[in-house]
Amino acid sequence: MPAAVFSRRVGNLVKDAGRRTETGWFTPHMEAASRAILDRIPLVDCVIEVRDAR
Repeated sequence: MPAAVFSRRVGNLVKDAGRRTETGWFTPHMEAASRAILDRIPLVDCVIEVRDAR
């Protein structure tokens, strides 16, 4: 399977999973940012997630 097809499938799976979660506790700007990220996942080659555990 070519890398582009694989990354497109992974991006679509991530978008679908993100849209199924409950976001009731998010403030509106956090929800908007999460949706914007999910919409752009298929357009990128690599995702690096940085977490802050304060």
